Amino acid sequence: MRVSAKLAAGLAAHSGDVNGVAFSNRYLATCSGDKTVRLWEAGTMREAACSPLLGHTYYVNCVAFSPFSTILVSCSTDGNIIFWEPDTGQKLGLFTHPSKCGIRSGVFSLNSQLFASGSEDGSICLWDVSSRSMLRQFSGGHEGSVLGLAFTPDALYLVSGSTSGDLRVWDSKYGHAKSLHLQLDGHDLGVGCLDVSPCIDPIENGRVLKNRYTVATGGFDNLVKLWHLVATGEDLNVTLTLASVLKGHSGAVNSIKFSPNGKLLISGYVTSCCWSNDGLSIASGSNDRQVRVWELDIDEETPDSEVPLPDLASEAAEAPVGAPSWSPLPAWTVDHVARLFSRLGLGQYSRAVYEQAVDGRVLMSLSDAQLRTELGMAVLGHRQKLLDAIEAMKNNRTEADKDAGIPDEYLCPITRELMRDPVIAADGYTYERGAIESWLERGRTTSPMTNELMKPQLISNRSLRVLIQRYIEDHSAPT
Repeated sequence: MRVSAKLAAGLAAHSGDVNGVAFSNRYLATCSGDKTVRLWEAGTMREAACSPLLGHTYYVNCVAFSPFSTILVSCSTDGNIIFWEPDTGQKLGLFTHPSKCGIRSGVFSLNSQLFASGSEDGSICLWDVSSRSMLRQFSGGHEGSVLGLAFTPDALYLVSGSTSGDLRVWDSKYGHAKSLHLQLDGHDLGVGCLDVSPCIDPIENGRVLKNRYTVATGGFDNLVKLWHLVATGEDLNVTLTLASVLKGHSGAVNSIKFSPNGKLLISGYVTSCCWSNDGLSIASGSNDRQVRVWELDIDEETPDSEVPLPDLASEAAEAPVGAPSWSPLPAWTVDHVARLFSRLGLGQYSRAVYEQAVDGRVLMSLSDAQLRTELGMAVLGHRQKLLDAIEAMKNNRTEADKDAGIPDEYLCPITRELMRDPVIAADGYTYERGAIESWLERGRTTSPMTNELMKPQLISNRSLRVLIQRYIEDHSAPT
């Protein structure tokens, strides 16, 4: 892969250091030591009519858009967090850190439900976005200022780093407000920034499913480090291990950011950097009071056809008949789907996967139109790549079922899984009850098999259920 950059715009409206930059679909937001937040139209880079946004009384250290781009948040040394409506510049709320210490970092969770802020006193606050209220304060953790802060893509964990050089992993979902892991030797001279990849690697060890997240940190020791955070998501046991060290900077690394698809990482001595949502531009801000926007030319050396797909057929064939279903696709969680998107080079849509709760069953039923409207997949080539992959996995699963010798009439047409509660739908076909109910609950009014309109009436297929039960008993391993 080769990447080149061309300067597209230089913005020189701030009278102080530019401390933060953030893209949404419509705007580029910048903040500065001059106490202001400015908004720029993403297409033209003209300053928006409502800009600058005034409300802070001291340095503004960071800005962040919510994943839906409906809220802009700014954090300041004055100890205040301001929620803004970006189109009008109207204040939606102002919140003060409990200790009234300066706030150095802030980040949204990918589901837009949470906002976390890191302070100069080493404490972290977790805020509920919808109610604009503080959920809890994580204290007693860091001794230095919290300059690095990022959620994992599923919002289960929050990773933080401080000027003392330590890294911490926090429980951000279950309400324990506890530090789950402490890495004392994150960076010798202090952590200046961090980010978490939008991609998740599911790791199966027997029947235990763990998630692996990639964390990138930048330090005042001039190094970039990549870490693997591994967790089950249930017992809150996590590990953080150093995966690699990237050397190349001759000064402190103050900003770092993964691309939307998780394939690229940018880092810099500049105070701030960010990616556009389409991954084709980056913006940077620095102590020279300038904001620069760069257009990227990304040359992918690996053709799309060579991107490996999960070997679903072999895994499916290993599941014994009558045992709990471990056939990957229908049983996939949202995390599994997000990982597939990443492996196909479509990681920029992972956010939509989580927002729409696309699990394996939903993935199997997605149409071209739904990919475009519900997942925001506007590029035809991206939609076709995913649909081809889904079709290939369905075909692999069908072949695995044939090899296993399961009669086709015992398999649900939607999931290609052995049915346990077969029901007859209005189109005359028999489905697994959970699969067809999920289909209908998503507002679909047409048959999965004929694409014709059908009524949501389901009748239990008792005779087929008896035959399937006998088949399971005859083919189960003796105890």
